[in-house]
Amino acid sequence: VAAPGGTVSDAAAPGATTLGGAAGPRGRAILGGSFNPPHVGHLRLATEAAEALTPLVSGVDLVPCAVPPHKTMTGMLPFDLRACMVEASITDLPFLRCNRLEGQRQGPSYTWDTLLAYRESEPQTELYFILGSPDFALLPTWHRGLELPGLCNFVVVPRDGQTARDVIDTAQRLW
Repeated sequence: VAAPGGTVSDAAAPGATTLGGAAGPRGRAILGGSFNPPHVGHLRLATEAAEALTPLVSGVDLVPCAVPPHKTMTGMLPFDLRACMVEASITDLPFLRCNRLEGQRQGPSYTWDTLLAYRESEPQTELYFILGSPDFALLPTWHRGLELPGLCNFVVVPRDGQTARDVIDTAQRLW
């Protein structure tokens, strides 16, 4: 299946039959990360997000980061190996797919660029970007982080003892 800037590892795409069994164009959720290595926490988050967002999304794309702008590359496994591990881990989860688009770009893997690639490739698809509450609070430090709502909806997962109220307070402070 063609995807923004690359290929994905399964046939699930907007319009395909998915979690709810209904067909028709829907949104797509995106979970980025270094996936160094992918683990059960990533799969649980992606699965629970797909379930919670039904019928808004047709599934979740896991997008391995090629060059993390906020992490050192020391100890980072090669991109292709991380992407292969993601693909292997989602083989039996048809509502999840791996998108390798960041491995095809040069320079840092900025979320802005990734979401822009999705928006340009699938302009009618509603995007839902999944991130934890600590990262949500750090959006002002991200490349064009405060502009991301122009490209996607946020799906913020409370972590580290934070609550939904904390997330709302952060959003109100940022915008």
